[in-house]
Amino acid sequence: MFSIDVSDYICFMRDRFLKNEPAQYDNSSRVITKNGIMVKVLLRMVKVLLRMDGNNFHRSTFLWVMMCGHTTVFMAHGENEMPECSEFKNVSNHDSCWRSEIQSYINKIYFQFANEIKGNKRPIDMDSRCFLSFSEVKEVFIKYKNNDDYFNDLVGVENRDS
Repeated sequence: MFSIDVSDYICFMRDRFLKNEPAQYDNSSRVITKNGIMVKVLLRMVKVLLRMDGNNFHRSTFLWVMMCGHTTVFMAHGENEMPECSEFKNVSNHDSCWRSEIQSYINKIYFQFANEIKGNKRPIDMDSRCFLSFSEVKEVFIKYKNNDDYFNDLVGVENRDS
């Protein structure tokens, strides 16, 4: 069976669709607005039991990734509806690590799911999938604020009319 690494897919979507244009900066609120993209993907892990009742245990979540500029990445996971801005974590602002930080965030979800449903199985023995049929890529305006440290706070997201 063919497989695709979800972090590679997200990075490809960024490289393909992100339009790097000048940012807008509001001096009074210190809010930066940049063109960006938002990628939404369904992640699912299943533990298949070989029993007559056919019960399977699974965990799933939607992964939300917003990227702007060359390196700024915000991530959150949860239900089908987009999480609140305060739930997004700014995982990267640096060119040398933005791709690996996406993979690290996904790995944390993977091992959390494996721990919750594993029973006596190793994570590698479970069926874990990224359902790209539930993937969505949107062009957006990403609004964030830097509070004089390395990480930024997401303060707003607006759909961009192409």
